Amino acid sequence: MIERLGFRDNWSAAKELHTFAEVSSGRDINLVPFGFRQPEFAQWWLVPGPNPEMPAYPHGKMFIRTVKSGKHAGSAYLGYYVEKGFDPVVGKVVHLEAKHLLGKDWCWHAVVRDIGAGEMDGAVSRIVTPSDVPVVLSIQASEMNVPPDPANDVTYGDTVRFNASDGVLSLATPATNVLRGLNECQTLSVISKALEHDDLRFYWVGIRIGVILPYGHEGTGWSASDVWLNVMSPFLRWFR
Repeated sequence: MIERLGFRDNWSAAKELHTFAEVSSGRDINLVPFGFRQPEFAQWWLVPGPNPEMPAYPHGKMFIRTVKSGKHAGSAYLGYYVEKGFDPVVGKVVHLEAKHLLGKDWCWHAVVRDIGAGEMDGAVSRIVTPSDVPVVLSIQASEMNVPPDPANDVTYGDTVRFNASDGVLSLATPATNVLRGLNECQTLSVISKALEHDDLRFYWVGIRIGVILPYGHEGTGWSASDVWLNVMSPFLRWFR
């Protein structure tokens, strides 16, 4: 039997996830759209805090979005997301808004450090999925002239995607450009070292870890509690 998300679209899933997440974690959480289009098809973020500074780029957050290409096109991708802005040095050369420059307070620093120390491995291993639903690690890089825009989905310059199991990464979609150095990575700790390469100072980089599930209907698949407890809650340490 094919595992499915128990919701027909991103908006219906995001609303239920938001409600359950606040109750389960005992924390104030904001539900924020990225891509101001029809709510059903927007990417949704769960952002920590009652009124986080917007845009919420500095935060580690939970996400639900629709896969746009490949064999999983049209399915839901959901889990944990963290991103890196452009290096402040770049901002001195090219005019960029301050909100697009990586600050010392961005969650990215803690995530990359903890990935390198092996502390993220435990969170990934705690993701609970059936054997036919892999844990998917996706890393995207967008060029300096394409900063993220909440009014539109980001067009990424390069993407690499892995399936993660028992601490080992298997390459699912190879990078073809600036992220090609990650194609040979077989563990998260090696990923951390590759993400510190100087070339990436000129790129916006995002890391997503989660699962991909076809959309279903209410009551026919994974509920909001299933998604939060099995996929998202292992990353609460970096949800800040």
